[in-house]
Amino acid sequence: WYRLNRNRLWRGTDELLAPQEPPKLPVEKDWIGAMPWPDGTRADVGFFRLCFAFCRFLYKTGNQHGVKRCLLFKAALGVLPVVFSTLLSVAILRVQQACEDDASPDRTELVVLCLGMVATATAKTRLYYQFQVDVPLAGVRFHLRHVLQRRLLNLHAEATRFGMDRKREHKKAAARLTGGACAQLQDMIVFHAVNHVWGFVFEVPQVVCTLLATFVSGILTRKIYGLIIPCLYVASTIGAMACVCLVFGYYRRSLEELAHLKAMWHVRYGGVAGNQVNKIYQWSSKKGGAGELTDEILEQKVETYGGVAYVYRRRAFQHFLMGVVYESSVGAAQFLVYGSALVAMALLAMSPSRLVTGEVFASGAALLTSGMSTSHTLANDLNMLVFGHAAVLQLADVFNESPILPTSMSTARLPQLARRHGHPAGSFSSSLYSLGQVRAGLLHGSQSA
Repeated sequence: WYRLNRNRLWRGTDELLAPQEPPKLPVEKDWIGAMPWPDGTRADVGFFRLCFAFCRFLYKTGNQHGVKRCLLFKAALGVLPVVFSTLLSVAILRVQQACEDDASPDRTELVVLCLGMVATATAKTRLYYQFQVDVPLAGVRFHLRHVLQRRLLNLHAEATRFGMDRKREHKKAAARLTGGACAQLQDMIVFHAVNHVWGFVFEVPQVVCTLLATFVSGILTRKIYGLIIPCLYVASTIGAMACVCLVFGYYRRSLEELAHLKAMWHVRYGGVAGNQVNKIYQWSSKKGGAGELTDEILEQKVETYGGVAYVYRRRAFQHFLMGVVYESSVGAAQFLVYGSALVAMALLAMSPSRLVTGEVFASGAALLTSGMSTSHTLANDLNMLVFGHAAVLQLADVFNESPILPTSMSTARLPQLARRHGHPAGSFSSSLYSLGQVRAGLLHGSQSA
């Protein structure tokens, strides 16, 4: 605990403080792989297929280092909370039984149970720390941002060579991907895509191992509690997980649509802000006819930005409100499942047949309530996965504008190149639902700004 608490990497040896070279970047063609991006999957194939394709693409690009170890860490983090809650419920049961019999509990057994809980909590903290250190997220974001920057530079370079011919698809993309929009893509969009889609891969083994550990715990505690309490414990945990999946499936379309709008307007308002600052910076370099930079012009630009930022605020609030509705529905489903299990145990404890004793009811209630946090974590991860999917769509819109070409090659050969590689002629254009009008709006917004 002391070493973890006093961890100060920036105060390490001279080797850590010395200037370090960034890792070697891969060749763009080898890194991107099959087109359309990611991994030869179109953006309109569906929610889960696109997320899976993005994770498969990242895994193929040399990010296997530490993945298996981190998956094992997450699997252990799914088992340890179940072990802790089981030990806690058994300790409560022993104390309750001793109080009912007016006898002192077995001190040796209580010490062993308490030491087991301390060891479990310590192992959970240590494994979580090691997982955060080893999980391949920062390196993935590093490479993705560098390749994205190279892609954006090539896109604008091709646009500059062809002049301002708006009829070309890559010219339209270069016009709407201003400096501010590129900064938004590099910052938050890459972060959400990697952390919430690629990061969701490491949450899957935790959920699966939690369910398996719950089932094993029910089998092992059957001799202590009898058959009823373990069955209610396992059934309520599985039922809560199933309710989360059902509620997510019901709200996914709405969450997906609002997340996409929020991500799109996030890029747009940043693009407008950056474009306005760039125009003001270049104002003094204009020759003849530029006119004076008056307060009215500045105020007009501020009002333009305010309108775009207000739309983003509304979309972000709508997305947040839909997330609150989704989490409230998940909470109601959890209350229904676990509340029904608690009511069933209470009725059995109060029945004349005394199928469940009072001390078993107390420890069983502690065992049931410990499973609520796992299903709530799954619900939150699925909600963040939706916004990560929207971020992947924004990145796919950039990577799929045109194939990877040498700077001297004309983009007039795009359809022939696509057919030669087995792709449809229009597979390199954006497939974000029907974003033709959105692109026109973004282009109009950047021009007016």
